[in-house]
Amino acid sequence: PGEQPVVAMATPRGERHALGAMMAGVVAQHDGWRVVSIGADLPAPQIAAAAARTGARIVALSVACQVSAEVEGELADLRQALPASVLLVVGGAGAAAMSARDGLVLAPDLTRWRSVLRL
Repeated sequence: PGEQPVVAMATPRGERHALGAMMAGVVAQHDGWRVVSIGADLPAPQIAAAAARTGARIVALSVACQVSAEVEGELADLRQALPASVLLVVGGAGAAAMSARDGLVLAPDLTRWRSVLRL
C-alpha cells in the first residue's frame, strides 16, 4: 500500500466558521485520507501555497453561509492558483445554494463528500 492521499481543509477569506471543515476532515480521515487543516478565513494564495507544500490531491473548503461576492472571488482565485490535477471541493450549506461551475466540485452534505473522496 502506498502513502495516504492528502486532503487540505480550510475556509476561504470571508468565511470564519470552520466546524464543517472539521467534520469533513474527520470523515476523510476515517476514509483513509491524511487530513491537513490549513485554517479559517484564509486568502486564496495562502491556501494554494499550503496545498502545494503538502501535496494535497483535494483542497476542500467549507462555506457555512450563502456565498458572498468576496467568497466567489476567492474561489475563482484559488481555482486559478491550483494545478488542474487538484480537486477544489466546496462543501457546507453555502455549497447547497451554489450552481455547478467549471473547476469546482460541490459537496453540500457528507454523503456527497464521501462520494468525492472515492474518486
